[in-house]
Amino acid sequence: YEWRMHTVYGGMQGHYVSHADVDGDGDDDLLAVDHAQNTVHVFTAFTECDDDDAGAECCRRGTEWNGTDCDPCRVGTYGVGAGREARCDACPERECTVPGYECAPATCAAGIAGCANPAASIAQCSCPVDAVKDGATDACKPCPGGQVRPDPAGVDRRGMDTLGNYTEWQRRQGTCAVIVPRNYAPLIYSLVAVATIALMALALVYRKQRALARADAAWIIDENEIHYDDPPLSLGKGTFGQVIKGYYRGTAVAIKGTRPVEEVHAASKASSIAFQKNEAGGLSLVGGWGSSSIALKSNGGVTADTAVDDSKRSVGSYRASL
Repeated sequence: YEWRMHTVYGGMQGHYVSHADVDGDGDDDLLAVDHAQNTVHVFTAFTECDDDDAGAECCRRGTEWNGTDCDPCRVGTYGVGAGREARCDACPERECTVPGYECAPATCAAGIAGCANPAASIAQCSCPVDAVKDGATDACKPCPGGQVRPDPAGVDRRGMDTLGNYTEWQRRQGTCAVIVPRNYAPLIYSLVAVATIALMALALVYRKQRALARADAAWIIDENEIHYDDPPLSLGKGTFGQVIKGYYRGTAVAIKGTRPVEEVHAASKASSIAFQKNEAGGLSLVGGWGSSSIALKSNGGVTADTAVDDSKRSVGSYRASL
């Protein structure tokens, strides 16, 4: 019904009056709302249209005068106008809407079925973004302030089965709702957990590499920690050189090398260092690794720097006094 509000002031109480054809006899009845008592009063109107001999002036929309009575519009037609202007026009055959109607009358179902593509036409009636179906008017209306509704494009458009079915249209299109901020905490927690696991894995790999490096270094033995018998004992000889018996931290070991046992014997006696005075007034180093010697200055407290043999092996530093 089309409600038109009228305000009537009577004393201290507010009364609101409107009208509608409540009894369906073609005339408007009076509706009175008493806010003080929270009641609604209906006053039905009585006109000449309530008599059995009513004429064409009493025909309502959706009927037409047949000469003796107001007949409802037949299937395939729809009502236009009221009173003496009431008539039934043919429903559009190639249109999906009926002029003057928000919803097609039931008598024009054949007209809707006659659309070139009814499913495509009804899909165009899907509400746009941030709008929903109004159950009263079967039309789209904007969401209330502060609420939104996602764009249904590409999801599930309105179908033929939603005609007159508000629940089904609402299920497909959704409803307006207040924007809910996205919770990124679970994503952050997941990223932190993954990063922690990755760092732990890298730490384990690093420790393993360090352990392997230390293990490799453990097999590199300082030559100064190897001692020999005097004279050195040869355990064997081959194309690769000789195998000489030695001692590493008190444990007997076999030393394989290319130097002859005599050179090893000489090297093992490198701790016996002798100095002799030369013509220049300095000191010469005698013995050690090979035949090299180093001249020392005669200054009362003389230091000999590193002596190196022919194989470039370090002997060490020595101090001597004149």
